[in-house]
Amino acid sequence: VQDALSFDCELSDPEAATEVAKAAAFRVAEGKILWLESFWFPSQERKSDVQFSRVGRSGLRVQQTNPPSEQQVSALVEATAEFEAHWRKQITSALKKLEV
Repeated sequence: VQDALSFDCELSDPEAATEVAKAAAFRVAEGKILWLESFWFPSQERKSDVQFSRVGRSGLRVQQTNPPSEQQVSALVEATAEFEAHWRKQITSALKKLEV
């Protein structure tokens, strides 16, 4: 039996220029994770076959709750890339709600 599709997503910016900027980016990412965890994860988990969990303080894991279909298993690399692209787009869209 094949493992479910999953990927980890880090929301802080590792490319920040200074240590102060990295620390600030880390705190912003931590706040975003808290918002997602409180307001977005529950509804998405109800609507989709995925489960979200925190990874560290500023990252998250998206994991398919049902095993992949036979079609996904036959093209697992493509399925994983599509799964990740889809959920990265969804997360980005959700986080736009925080921007003012």
